[in-house]
Amino acid sequence: MKWMQCLSIMLAAIITTQIQARPLPLDKVPEPLQPWIGWVLQDSPEYRCPFLYNSFRQKRCAWPSRLTLDIQERQGHFVMHWQVYAESWTELPGSDKNWPAHVMVDEKPALVMQRNGRPVIKLEKGSHTVAGDFVWDFIPDNLAIPRDSGVIRLAVRDKVIDNPELDSDKGQLWLKNSDTGSSKPA
Repeated sequence: MKWMQCLSIMLAAIITTQIQARPLPLDKVPEPLQPWIGWVLQDSPEYRCPFLYNSFRQKRCAWPSRLTLDIQERQGHFVMHWQVYAESWTELPGSDKNWPAHVMVDEKPALVMQRNGRPVIKLEKGSHTVAGDFVWDFIPDNLAIPRDSGVIRLAVRDKVIDNPELDSDKGQLWLKNSDTGSSKPA
């Protein structure tokens, strides 16, 4: 009798692990429901966006990959690469104190807006290269950059900084440090 109970428990465990609710791929939606797909998903533009590795509910529709910054005494230049999965507002390097100028998306002029004190542009789905300039009287101590920036290449006064100082929680990249001959303020 005990072996019957063990067999029943094992069989139940196998069946329940095989029966899992999974999202239905859009191409498997029954024909009568196909016209409703757009209506159902209209308030979920992030539906097809990748999620963070440890949280399916935290989706990111725009991912910055490489940020190149060339900082000189009176000016700076940046080039940033984005992968966008759904139309998104994307942050640019800079702030209200160091506003980016001459911003181009895929070599076309872009309209820069302000959201939460940061410069942003709206990007369509796809891969994009965003470039722009800064003009200043002197090199600032730090520069705000998008918090999710991937690889950062920083050159200050034509010197490449191999390990730039970054406060990723605040999205602040320190431009002045011991490698450039200037010290960070205390």
